[in-house]
Amino acid sequence: LAPYPPHPRAVRWAAGAFYLLLFSLALQGGIIVHRRGIRLAPVYALFLYTWLVHTVMFSGLRYRFPLDPFLSLLAGFSLAQLLWGAGKESS
Repeated sequence: LAPYPPHPRAVRWAAGAFYLLLFSLALQGGIIVHRRGIRLAPVYALFLYTWLVHTVMFSGLRYRFPLDPFLSLLAGFSLAQLLWGAGKESS
């Protein structure tokens, strides 16, 4: 049994939709950053380390918190590209 009652279904769906959007935008932002030649090896290493550790050990929401600022920044790159076309070279 859970130590607290589970959240209502609508709240779980809203949280899932938010994180799906965040992860999708962060992935696209990572691709944009890579194509621009910006080197983020330490950030990518942190993502890889977190993923590797938590594929073999218990994982919870709190273990992902160190990644949230980087996910937000990468998602911001993607949003800037989508909304304002930031950084597009004119031909």
